[in-house]
Amino acid sequence: MNHTLTPEQLDEFDILIVDRLTHAYTPAEAAILETWLQQGNGMISMAGYANNQTDVNQQNSLVSVTGLSYSSPIYINPTEDWQNHPISMGAEAVQVYGGWRVNGSGEVFVRPSGEPNNSLGTTTPVGEGTVIVFSDEWISFDTEWQQIPEVEVFWSNMINWVGPKSLCVMPQ
Repeated sequence: MNHTLTPEQLDEFDILIVDRLTHAYTPAEAAILETWLQQGNGMISMAGYANNQTDVNQQNSLVSVTGLSYSSPIYINPTEDWQNHPISMGAEAVQVYGGWRVNGSGEVFVRPSGEPNNSLGTTTPVGEGTVIVFSDEWISFDTEWQQIPEVEVFWSNMINWVGPKSLCVMPQ
């Protein structure tokens, strides 16, 4: 059974994490997401589970409303070139193990080494909201975080970047 995206579902959240979609969403559902983002909410997208075109199409069915998208090639264990950006601060040990190229205009925070025109991670504003599109999904497995502690830093950086700008967080 396919999930149907509604404004009422999104209204409960400030941040949406788009990961391993099971089907392509309709243009009407993508428009609902775009409106929600324009209102000041945030989204983080990841891809790379299946390493096939279906994976790309399903992710792009929602992500494309942001002006960003996934496409070939799939990067298997590339050398990453982390950019000087708040999202990447302290996260340079995070790697891409099997992720798609990220296309579109925005602030690139990680590139494949030696490929200055390609992205593995880009952020862009959508109205009052903010989006991060990252090429790989393995970072969603918290079982891996012990081996690469920078993944937790990366998540914290991403959440802070796309989260509500009016939220005040106490330092730990």
